[in-house]
Amino acid sequence: MGILSDLFLAEPRDAPSYESLQSSGKLPAGRFERVQFKGLTDLNFGILWAFLEGQEWDIKTHVLEEVAMGKGGETWLFQFPRPLVAKLGVLDRSGVVRAAEFWAQTEELMCDPSEIEPVVAELVRLAQIAASSTKGLFLWGSL
Repeated sequence: MGILSDLFLAEPRDAPSYESLQSSGKLPAGRFERVQFKGLTDLNFGILWAFLEGQEWDIKTHVLEEVAMGKGGETWLFQFPRPLVAKLGVLDRSGVVRAAEFWAQTEELMCDPSEIEPVVAELVRLAQIAASSTKGLFLWGSL
């Protein structure tokens, strides 16, 4: 099945309940706006962040904020830091294409840019919503 990678918007106080609501099938649509992908981890998003800043990836700088880690590390929940949300939110169409071209060539992904471009486009859309609200952008993942 691979790694499940859900990107979603939520009030920070609501985000920790995402996993239980999602697994029970009782996820309230108005409370969590989400998109689902596969195979992406917090490391992937940290590498993208470094690219957006024109820097080399740094483990101390380009990391998502850990919110929760499931038993045995089989699930995880991270919040995208506001500086990363801001960088994503200002990408235009050409920025999305450039980011996808870079990201696709990273050792961690090694895919065609057309495969990852929809992820970047959704990140931009969610980041723009998050930037104009009190909601945060989160990554929930599961093995």
